Amino acid sequence: MGSEAYDKTGEIDHQFGFKVNTPFLFRSRLPMQRVMECYGASYTSIKSYYKNRKAQIWSFDPVSKTIRNKNWTSYAFSTTSDWLRCQTYNSKWFQLFKWTAPNLSNEKDPSKIASVQSAQDTENRYIYMRKREGKQHQQWDLIYQKDWVEEPTKGKMNNDFGMRVDTDFHIVSGLGRGRYIDYVTRNLVIKTQNGRASQKWYFHQPSRTIRGRSTNQSIDIHNSGKSNHL
Repeated sequence: MGSEAYDKTGEIDHQFGFKVNTPFLFRSRLPMQRVMECYGASYTSIKSYYKNRKAQIWSFDPVSKTIRNKNWTSYAFSTTSDWLRCQTYNSKWFQLFKWTAPNLSNEKDPSKIASVQSAQDTENRYIYMRKREGKQHQQWDLIYQKDWVEEPTKGKMNNDFGMRVDTDFHIVSGLGRGRYIDYVTRNLVIKTQNGRASQKWYFHQPSRTIRGRSTNQSIDIHNSGKSNHL
């Protein structure tokens, strides 16, 4: 079928898997759920979502068959030496991409898919085209802008983590005396309930971590997760 079959906004181009001229975002399936952004009109990277930031919004152009950026409108996805970049569109094979959830691949070489650099879930990590590994850093959700659900605000439930945003709570031991988790000199201990702020915790939406109300520091597993000590 030629492009005339897909000249209406919202229709699916079945060859490439995108709705025509319909704005969308690519959201990483890594825990922080950052989105893909055209970074500096050159590279792509994962960044925290910002409402209506055009550099994070894309659409499929049925004429050029490219994925175009809404901020730099003459730029499209392009693979160059394994980088996934934003470059002036030309509709050559290295700018043609196919969406087969949860992967974004080059139409000519489907063995390589969009992958977060070094599988690290941190701000501004670049996107590369790498061999399939079947791991989370290569998995994405394509979400059309009209279907995007804004992040929960204070008092609202984050259903992915099971906690209300910026709302105080206590963590109570299941042992017989029901002691509370408390913060003492950078360690977590159980203590009798005492009403102090060191026993109050809240879910911090931007970092997706549990923070102490008295210190504003996050609970973590010691030694970058290599220990069993909180």
